[in-house]
Amino acid sequence: MEANRRDAGLVRVVGTWSLAASTICVVVGAGIFAVPGALAASIGPYAPVAILICAIAIGSVAICFAEAGSRIASSGGAYGCIQAAFGPLTGYVAGMLLWIGNVLACGGIAAALADVAASLLPQPLKASTHAFVIVGVIGWIAFVNIGAVARGMRLVR
Repeated sequence: MEANRRDAGLVRVVGTWSLAASTICVVVGAGIFAVPGALAASIGPYAPVAILICAIAIGSVAICFAEAGSRIASSGGAYGCIQAAFGPLTGYVAGMLLWIGNVLACGGIAAALADVAASLLPQPLKASTHAFVIVGVIGWIAFVNIGAVARGMRLVR
């Protein structure tokens, strides 16, 4: 009963293709700026093999998460699954840790993009460009998502 009240008024606009596109964008966005160069510098020619092994591992986790989510009737993502299995306190802690991790990851990806953009410019412009790119990218994505979930999903697709 509580789960149904929590879902009242939610608009379901994130479909299968939008969710898949969003997941692909997160993986590509996180890996395209900094990871390949750092990985190649540390393990050399075995970097593509390491990426494939990581893709298989992350794919397995995603399939497990999707299966767990399909068994929960309410919304909430990781919070909903963990709350149903272990109770509200554990769900809250897991949800907060997920939120903090996502905020830090978004900041890290924006900083990596800013590093790439700033490396193209002369030294006097690097610091201001770095800050502008971080604020601009995060601000633009926030603007799109504040508008509506459907608009955010259109951006992803």
